[in-house]
Amino acid sequence: MKLNLEWEENKRQYQTGETLYLNKIKIASYSWNSSMSKTDPDREGKRWIGRINLPSLKDKTCYGNTEEIIKTRIEITVENWFKEALTPNQ
Repeated sequence: MKLNLEWEENKRQYQTGETLYLNKIKIASYSWNSSMSKTDPDREGKRWIGRINLPSLKDKTCYGNTEEIIKTRIEITVENWFKEALTPNQ
């Protein structure tokens, strides 16, 4: 199954990251994790934070150390969600 997913850069002042759209519907986004201080020992691996806006997900937040990692994690989660949602019950 191929979804028409497109990343669009956030262009507002003081915003980083991108937003993921399915056609014109906002599905997810990621940005710099500004809620943790630079000296926080738990910061490693959580430099970027992603939020997924799909119903029935237990964990709608994911973290990554680079933009590529966080985008990949979001895309995998979204694709798995759609696979499960579109699979007919048997």
